Amino acid sequence: QFIDQTFERAEITRSFPDHYPYRAAMENLQKLKESDSTNGKKWFHIGYQLLGMREFDLASDAYGKAVEYMDGNRSTAMYNLACAYSLAGKTGPALDWLEQSLDAGFDNHKLLLNDPDLNNIREDARFARIAEKSEFLSLGRFPRRDWEKSDYSKERWAQAIVEYQDYVRQNPSSGRGWNNLGWALHHSERFEEAVAAFEKAATLDFNSGKAQYNIACGNAMLNRTDAALDALESAVETGTIHFGHLEGDSDLDSLREEPRFQVLLERLEAEKESEQAKKKEKKMQMKMEQQERKIKAEAKLRHD
Repeated sequence: QFIDQTFERAEITRSFPDHYPYRAAMENLQKLKESDSTNGKKWFHIGYQLLGMREFDLASDAYGKAVEYMDGNRSTAMYNLACAYSLAGKTGPALDWLEQSLDAGFDNHKLLLNDPDLNNIREDARFARIAEKSEFLSLGRFPRRDWEKSDYSKERWAQAIVEYQDYVRQNPSSGRGWNNLGWALHHSERFEEAVAAFEKAATLDFNSGKAQYNIACGNAMLNRTDAALDALESAVETGTIHFGHLEGDSDLDSLREEPRFQVLLERLEAEKESEQAKKKEKKMQMKMEQQERKIKAEAKLRHD
């Protein structure tokens, strides 16, 4: 009944093949609701589908669940929630969530400035302040120069250190501010200070997985093997660190011969292979279900 009512509300008049994504999204949404799902990634995915189908209220609900249950990438869920509220004409919640997305780490200033989903709130005075904050907190303001082969550059990050030190003095509870300061310090090879900044970000619950990972990198560069591995294990437990992080990060080179590091690497490689297999199976299943729905719809049309 929920699906049929939503279908009617959408006033869909296209030919039956175009109905499949919509009906599938509604069926998946109903399953998540009935099971009281706490899978943040699934709520995020259904929110994305609903937003594209212009079901703004349903998308807002789904993204709200994603924000509640996701461990990583919550900032993107918050940003998309702001977009859903903006499109629905709900200015206050849209601006609230947009700012919260920045505090949680959303770092795409260009998108924020140009996203048509936010057009309904651009004339609000608060939007201008949020846009200014977005630009200030973006590490993209300090791009790698042509001759630089890595992110390590004392010259490149000198101004960032000054600015973010001042920012955390004025905003000591900003996890993102401490994270940005830690990043600038780390890539200026001031590892001791960087670890302290990342630890502060972690205590403020700013992207705890990445914070622990950065703590591990700093300690590894200081040859503090046990402390680095402790932090790395904590980071992996959050589920936000993947095989590619450990496999290719030169900051962790001092740990590679350690048995604890090898255990983590093997675990993440197995998880990567398992995830790839699941995606392949899901893709095949969706293709089969779509074909089955098409056959049923064609049969119904012939019957009618």
